[in-house]
Amino acid sequence: MKLALERSGNGAPLVFLHAFPLSRKMWEPQRVLSKNFQFIAVDFPGFGESLLETRSASMEQMARDVITTLDAADLKDPAIFIGLSMGGYVLLQLAKLFPERLRGLAMVSTRASADSIEARARRYQNIEIAEKEGAAALGEKMLPSLLGETTMKSRPAVVTTVRAIAAKQTAAAVSAALRGMAERPDMTETLSQIKCPVFVASGREDTVIKTSEMETMAKALPHAEFAAIDQVGHLLNLERPDVFNDLFLHFLKRRLL
Repeated sequence: MKLALERSGNGAPLVFLHAFPLSRKMWEPQRVLSKNFQFIAVDFPGFGESLLETRSASMEQMARDVITTLDAADLKDPAIFIGLSMGGYVLLQLAKLFPERLRGLAMVSTRASADSIEARARRYQNIEIAEKEGAAALGEKMLPSLLGETTMKSRPAVVTTVRAIAAKQTAAAVSAALRGMAERPDMTETLSQIKCPVFVASGREDTVIKTSEMETMAKALPHAEFAAIDQVGHLLNLERPDVFNDLFLHFLKRRLL
């Protein structure tokens, strides 16, 4: 299916894939990159302005939807894809299914392994919360895991932004994505097959995916650079956007331009 897409700027295309349970609006602090690049952001099925056509949104189908959407927008040249958390799961499917479309990658706050039994159970518990209490209630419950301790204490504007984006999503979209993430396959073997340059970034206060786990993943990638950012958690692009943007821009200039 075709997803909602927005684009601005000119130059090499940067395609931003959002985290759960948010929308493309989470990438607003990265729009400044449109001064030198083409900024492109999509909403996954049911999130933001995209429609939802299925009860379960698999990571593979999301990847296919991304390519369908880019093709429809006449964006068929290899692009640099940036994915955070759920967006990173979709990136790995893109790498497996459409390697010819990848000029470079940024894998942020994400992992290649499948859910553990415990993690899968938590996703289904969250489906119950979303369906009984709404997406806003689930977003509120998730805030301390989405944002680092420093942000929760001293960056109220970021907390407000994340809360507002999460509250705008629907229970149906949230539940479909949770099912897709719970059932996603292990993609560890795909890492060694990724031949393009990869920027791997982690927040040192991330309690969802530890920095040590992301560093191990970076070592499994043939052409990766790893960065750990202090005083941020899972949504590091929102928590310290200037630091994230500078690190990513330097990576782009060194490795892809």
